[in-house]
Amino acid sequence: MKKKFYLLAIIALTASVFTSCSSNGKSSNEESAVVDSNTVQQAVVEETVKETVEEATEPETLQNRFLTQDLRMYNLFGKVKNYKINEVTTDSLQNPEYEPFEPNFSFEYDADGHFKKYVSYYTEKKYVTKMDGDKIIETKEPIEDFGDDVFVVHEYAYDANGFVKTENVFGLESVSTSEYTYNEGGELVKVLIKEEGEGSRYEEEQQFIILERDANKNWTKRFKKIYIKEGDICDTCQFTDFSAKYKLQTRTINYW
Repeated sequence: MKKKFYLLAIIALTASVFTSCSSNGKSSNEESAVVDSNTVQQAVVEETVKETVEEATEPETLQNRFLTQDLRMYNLFGKVKNYKINEVTTDSLQNPEYEPFEPNFSFEYDADGHFKKYVSYYTEKKYVTKMDGDKIIETKEPIEDFGDDVFVVHEYAYDANGFVKTENVFGLESVSTSEYTYNEGGELVKVLIKEEGEGSRYEEEQQFIILERDANKNWTKRFKKIYIKEGDICDTCQFTDFSAKYKLQTRTINYW
């Protein structure tokens, strides 16, 4: 398309030169001025078109890296069948401190890239209650020991690339908001969580460093840094407690 654009530009420029030579008996200086003017205008047009095309195709290219919205929600490229995440607590240098019985998370997708099953150590089952096209807007999960009528509600909002931008969680005694940050490749690099309830407040910042990827460019190992601040809620109160945790996550992915 670009070659065709240049060809048309050359034809138009040549035609303008011939026209100027054959009409009104213009001098060579005048003819040169016309050519220079057309060349400058053409350069401006080409640069404008180039910028417009780049702006239009950049987000589209990023979005096309993901097969479906369900896979995009968890930063999974390619035809993923299922995956599982394990976590090990470490020190700041990624050395395992101990290996308690920690949650394992797994997801399953059909051949078209849509959710089939979500499983965790806590055996929570999420129910999708609201959608906007293929984007999940709200889910509800029953609270254990409270029956099916008491839920934790998750509300999701998305950015222009279809990535989860914010997640609001409404529980029995607290409300939390998570803000998600991605790099240029659409990979999650930071989560900021703020929670308030029962007279206290809590902030958690999670930072992710990818250590290993598979052939599909999905991360298979990453280092998770967790910085926590806690304190009481009041007009002048400061956070009274700060702590840091570190986890090494490994992800096993199977493809269709």
